[in-house]
Amino acid sequence: MFLPPEFDYHLSAAEQKQIEKLVPLHQAKIHMAFRAQVMVIAKELPNSIVALSEHMITICVPGFIMKSYKLFDTYHLFEIQSIHTVNDDMARFDFDDDLVVYITTPTCMRFVRNTIRNFILANPSLPAALRFKFKTHNASFFPPFQPPLSPSQIFQFTYNAYCSYYETTYYHEVPMYFHQLLNTGNSVFDFTHLPFNVIECSMGDAAEIRPITSALMYCPYIFGVTCSNFSRPDIVKHIATLVEVSALRLIRLVDCGAENGCLDLAEAMRDAQNPNVIYWDLSNNNMEDIGAFIAGLAYYRAEVRALHLNNCNLKADDITELFKSLHKNKYLQKIHQLSLIGQALTAEHCNQFCDWLIDDLDDEKKYPALKALAISKVAEIEQIIVSLIQIDCQLTRLTITDTNFTESAAMKLVELIKKQKRFKSLSLDGSTIPIECFMHIIVNIGMEENIQKVELSLARMNLTGPNFAILMGNIFATLQLKLTSLNLDGNNLNHEDLYILTSHLNDMLYLEDLSISYNFTEKTENLAHNLCTIAINPRLRSITMRGDQTHKVNQSIIPFFKQLGLSRTIRSLDISFNDIRDPGLEALANLIDESKTLQQVFADGSNPSSFNFIEKYLIRLEVDEELISAPLPLEDIFESISKRGNSERKKLLSAVTRHQKKLEDVLLVNRAKIGMHSEMSLLKDDELQDILDASIVAVQALLNGVHLTQHLAITEIVGLPLPFEPPDTDTKSSVPQAASPDAQKEDYVDPMMMSHISEGVDDSMDMFKTLQFNSLLIRRPNANRKFVKGVLNINDENDDDDDYYDDDEEDSLDQPKIKASMFVAPAAFEGEHQDEQPVPTEMPSFLPPQ
Repeated sequence: MFLPPEFDYHLSAAEQKQIEKLVPLHQAKIHMAFRAQVMVIAKELPNSIVALSEHMITICVPGFIMKSYKLFDTYHLFEIQSIHTVNDDMARFDFDDDLVVYITTPTCMRFVRNTIRNFILANPSLPAALRFKFKTHNASFFPPFQPPLSPSQIFQFTYNAYCSYYETTYYHEVPMYFHQLLNTGNSVFDFTHLPFNVIECSMGDAAEIRPITSALMYCPYIFGVTCSNFSRPDIVKHIATLVEVSALRLIRLVDCGAENGCLDLAEAMRDAQNPNVIYWDLSNNNMEDIGAFIAGLAYYRAEVRALHLNNCNLKADDITELFKSLHKNKYLQKIHQLSLIGQALTAEHCNQFCDWLIDDLDDEKKYPALKALAISKVAEIEQIIVSLIQIDCQLTRLTITDTNFTESAAMKLVELIKKQKRFKSLSLDGSTIPIECFMHIIVNIGMEENIQKVELSLARMNLTGPNFAILMGNIFATLQLKLTSLNLDGNNLNHEDLYILTSHLNDMLYLEDLSISYNFTEKTENLAHNLCTIAINPRLRSITMRGDQTHKVNQSIIPFFKQLGLSRTIRSLDISFNDIRDPGLEALANLIDESKTLQQVFADGSNPSSFNFIEKYLIRLEVDEELISAPLPLEDIFESISKRGNSERKKLLSAVTRHQKKLEDVLLVNRAKIGMHSEMSLLKDDELQDILDASIVAVQALLNGVHLTQHLAITEIVGLPLPFEPPDTDTKSSVPQAASPDAQKEDYVDPMMMSHISEGVDDSMDMFKTLQFNSLLIRRPNANRKFVKGVLNINDENDDDDDYYDDDEEDSLDQPKIKASMFVAPAAFEGEHQDEQPVPTEMPSFLPPQ
């Protein structure tokens, strides 16, 4: 393929305007456009125009009208399999699906160099082994290119590139959130904290998750992903690829409306070379292919510590396969937490479970690893309890719900509790137990010296009337110095029961958490008075009183709010779905203003009359200096917005997003002030907290010496604001004229673009980060030693890479020359030196146009 004599590759002004319209609209910058001779497979396209934007190569061919051009095709940089420069004027591009394109033009080397530059900027952390192959006739045209991007820019550029690859909208709020994560030392990417209009599917066009997970694929700073209480049916499917990321430790996707994706998850679990996800929680998602995930556990090669599959609609065969996997896969035999609430266990399942328990003994420690067990609807509960006794299983938490206990099974439960040395929580929600046996359990917990403090959950057990009086009498007599948490949800308690409860509360010296949801209505006698008695309790730190369709306290709760404002101990309040309306929401906002201790508030389902009341409530939250967790009232927001017209709905969604951003910033600062990195610490899950603490130490070591607030000015090339800047910057540019052939060996970018831009940072955030890490050191005295060790290991790895550009080594893009620890400094593309300039024999000559 040859160029015609005196071939002019420059474009006229009219041609430039045409090309601007033909390049895909999602491309912000056209870096160069020129005339070229092009051949696609065997089809010659003389006098074509080639345009290079940040992620795309666009080829245009002459149209039917004189001097007009039409779009021939576009190719994303991620579709490139290899590039081969044949000579100074010709290059071969191999794309997906065996598509071969030859481009011949006097400015070809500059075009190839800019293509390589754009590819590096599009996915800076991609390991060299996974980049496209590059072969050149003259390596001097292609010096190493290592832009010192900030970690936030690496994520931002990759996310932006995948948005164009998947043809979806780029949301600048996503990189802004990632930047915020790094600046606060948080290692968990929480989709819940993304703007409402970005993550929630039920309100219109939400962000694609695939570009986000693709950008996290090789990110060394994210150790967990979580999402809860948002509607994202596709979230499991698109997070599946992250299982292959060696840094990831936890996946927690709870009540996300996930419908499928477990097949993709299973494939990723099978293909992962070094899987490390050891904490799994997919609870409250009704996934039709959950069986695929269960099957994937059979060959998963990470030592799982926690597996939570509550209310996942597991079929009987799925549960059978689960116990087989637990039994046969050695990586699952040291699981600490197993939770299967909502799944019925048949007699056969009980046999399989017991077989696993008995065979799953640690040869060194001589006791099973299981620490927390949650099961429900158990056909043979006595058999399971006997097996737990037989192997001397030392549990800290035991949950058995919706199960019928015989007298014999209840007595075995007493025996099991007596053998525990670290026991601290018992839940029997919805179970039926002979009343005498049940009281015997309570008494024995109180008498057992090894149990210092205990949490009791007795929801949905029909404990009302005489039974409730007996229960409270036994609790007062035996657990006065032990009970820290009491759950009495859904017991149909009446006003007499509530009076008995309040009369005993002050005598419970260590009771901090009380839950009395789904019991009362506004017609309950003396409700306001009794609730006020609860409010003035000097020790309660958490009060939960959620409502449902038949139990709503309505505005009778307002006196309770006023009284609770005087409490010096209250930390958490949940009064969701009580239909408290506008006056109740206003009273709650006043409580938040007055309280000096309240840190968590849940108030969805208040049913305000208009969006204005929701907005006023959010504004009050935005200025509070104590709150560390205040989820958006999603149900109320949905009800207020869903019936509006499109234009008004968009306006209200924008308002919600604006308030959410302000609230999240406030909550972030408030958590930092008390030394808390992640909101998930509020879940009080020991296994989860261990992972969070270890991840924080690892991230701090990785970020040691990294200037998170210094960003490269090269961001202008991709047409994006800096990670900390607002998203409304106009970065669109016209087509630049191609440089002359004499500029073939110019730099990849203008030297000014390699300079750093520093963002202004509030000094208080550094103080908060220090406070956070110091709080971690108090909880984990060995954390500082691990931090120093991690820093030394990273420095050692970086020292090993001094010969990265050693001329004695073969220079080829398909060789793995970058380590995981070098993600912050992306490796350069290097040309393959060639003594000769071979011309492929299959490349036909390109005849000049007539």
